[in-house]
Amino acid sequence: MRTDLLWKNCRLFSKNQIGYWVSCDSDEVKHLIYPLLTDQEKDKFDKDQEMYISTHWATKNPTLALKDRYYFLISQDVREILIFESFFPYAGQWNYGSPFEAIEEFIFSDLIELNKFKPIVTG
Repeated sequence: MRTDLLWKNCRLFSKNQIGYWVSCDSDEVKHLIYPLLTDQEKDKFDKDQEMYISTHWATKNPTLALKDRYYFLISQDVREILIFESFFPYAGQWNYGSPFEAIEEFIFSDLIELNKFKPIVTG
């Protein structure tokens, strides 16, 4: 898994905290992410799994997304995980005011590492 974007004081979680934009391959989703999803997020993922894989969008935007990955917004305390399409941080809905900030890339194998991670903002 990897992250290179964060959202400080993310308002999409039940309490404001850092949200990390995390990319995962299908094995990581199956073994590490999916079991932790709420029933609502599992239904969303199961219903539209092909929509959430980044292949098409990443092919056209290789500097913004990795191919064949799934993207999640994960709270720093790892209690909340939300799935979005890979273009979510870059979508027009933000009107050039995206709350996401670039950070030094962080590669990790266990979600609990997010809880202790000290991000360095780069942009």
